[in-house]
Amino acid sequence: MIFFDHIASNLNVIPALEEVMANNNLFAPHTKVKAISPALEEVESIHLRIHPPVEVQSRKEGEHWDAKDLADQQARSIIDTEAFKQLNQVRKLIEHAMTLLPAGHLGRAYISKLVPGGKIYPHVDPGLYFAIHNRYHIVLTTNPDVEFFTETENIKCQPGELWRFNNRAKHWGENKGSTDRLHIIFDIAHNPRFYDY
Repeated sequence: MIFFDHIASNLNVIPALEEVMANNNLFAPHTKVKAISPALEEVESIHLRIHPPVEVQSRKEGEHWDAKDLADQQARSIIDTEAFKQLNQVRKLIEHAMTLLPAGHLGRAYISKLVPGGKIYPHVDPGLYFAIHNRYHIVLTTNPDVEFFTETENIKCQPGELWRFNNRAKHWGENKGSTDRLHIIFDIAHNPRFYDY
């Protein structure tokens, strides 16, 4: 495959999944400003590691910022959220997954929920941030009718799998099943020269 790399199977995701299910109230729309990330408007997320809030004063009057602008401005600064500090099993699972990967620094991370009938619309993740990070998915739970696509490939994942995905390729997904799809999505910068933390 060109855009998807299967890294591992049979990760023990049950403790993290149970922890997420017990904290279902932490899920919220992926972004508060749909114009920033319209492709993910049907996704709910628990943000674990994020860019610090942007200083609104630094914007010019009437200036519109998209996801690329935000990613470029904050490509090197990531902070833990309170949810990440609270979800110990999720944190341990990410830490374990990182031992299976080349050394690097943990970037952004979130838990993504795609409900039955939900779609991730075709998009490319833009900006400097994604030029220096690789994106990984840990599958917590899914169903046979969830599919992830690029223009040349598609995959169906299984719980407990770890995948690397080239999200600089146009991609989209759909949950045609009757249960939620839950993935932990996290980014790794494998070249430490990009980081100041």
